[in-house]
Amino acid sequence: MQDPQIDRALLLIRQHRFDMAIETLESVIQNQPNNSVAHTYLAFSYGALDNFAKSDVHIQEALRLDPEFSFVHFVNSTMLSARNRPDEAEAAVREAIRLDPETTLYYSGLAEVLLQKKQWSAAQQAAEQGLAFDPDDVKCLNLRAVALTKQGKPQDATDSMKTALERDPDNADTHTNLAWALLQAGEHKQAAEHFGEALRINPQEESARIGLVECLKARNIVYSLMLQYFLWMARQSGRMRWFVIIGLFFGYRAVRSFAQANPEYAVWTYPLIAAYIAFVLMSWIASPLFDLVLRLDRLGRLALSPEQIKTSNWIGLCLIGSASSLLFLFGAHAPLPTLYVAVSFAVLLPSIAHIYDCDKGWPRYALLSILGVLALLGSICVGSSIIAQFVPEDTGALLLHLSVLPFFAMCLGGVASQFATNYLVGFRVRK
Repeated sequence: MQDPQIDRALLLIRQHRFDMAIETLESVIQNQPNNSVAHTYLAFSYGALDNFAKSDVHIQEALRLDPEFSFVHFVNSTMLSARNRPDEAEAAVREAIRLDPETTLYYSGLAEVLLQKKQWSAAQQAAEQGLAFDPDDVKCLNLRAVALTKQGKPQDATDSMKTALERDPDNADTHTNLAWALLQAGEHKQAAEHFGEALRINPQEESARIGLVECLKARNIVYSLMLQYFLWMARQSGRMRWFVIIGLFFGYRAVRSFAQANPEYAVWTYPLIAAYIAFVLMSWIASPLFDLVLRLDRLGRLALSPEQIKTSNWIGLCLIGSASSLLFLFGAHAPLPTLYVAVSFAVLLPSIAHIYDCDKGWPRYALLSILGVLALLGSICVGSSIIAQFVPEDTGALLLHLSVLPFFAMCLGGVASQFATNYLVGFRVRK
């Protein structure tokens, strides 16, 4: 018979009262230091509070005490996955399956890890293996639907989710996953209904909140088209995403070179160039820009997170600064400072739009450092060009000449920052 204190701790864990669960389990450990079950639940509770150092101590102790206890390996996998160590997590959950191959929970754990690794087909197979043991398992039905959605099969995913909802109509995860499948299929209104229902059941469901914001923004046809691109890119591997980004860039360079060498085709080439520039600009700032627009909507304003509000503020400031400078450029007595101001604001847009998309830690600090360098170069350009207007002509000419160097450095840095930002956003810090 299991210790009543462990049963109490398990109830507290289910209620997400992890601090109280830890207190209960620590008292068990004091009296039963070799209780592998208590160590396992302690590891899970500490991990839920992001205290991975203590979590790992108890995991290792549980593994030492009972290496044949399959549930320890499953919890180890869960913690490793939360620490962005998917390869190690996969090995751990496969060991749990080896020790107990008929537990559906372990197959759902394997499917989650494979989704984290973007192995969509393998994740679907793992979920279906779990369903072979328990066809009514809602977790496996959900994960199978997510895998189908990621493979571009939203209709199959929708059918799977409807089955899951029949089993458990008050499952927030099921409503959320069904909503994402509907969103990918372009059914924004139906998706919004299910995101709203998920938030009613669980107001802390972050994925549902994000999805609801996307639905609200997708009411605009421009953002709706961009959203389909974002969702498609999210399904691709890291290598494929880089291939698309670099391929489009070199395609643009090829078209531009062709246009310069063959001006008679300008009627065809310049619209393509303009379309590419507009597409790239929207891919950078579409989400925070429409977050800014959404703040005019009563419901949308409540759905935005503090990070989204901050980012939209900065995007709005940069756009206003750049656009207003361009308007003043044509009538300015000294156009160079005005041009520098416009470009300085513009080069910040790609990186500033994705600050909070980066993991906390060095990726976010690296992106902030890039922004700092670009802002410094812009300040040097603007400052030197303004000072040049108020000093003797020879000194002013020298300052203007010297300002060209940081200007080109800023422009090159602005291009390079796009690739750096894509890398930093995709990087996951191991904990």
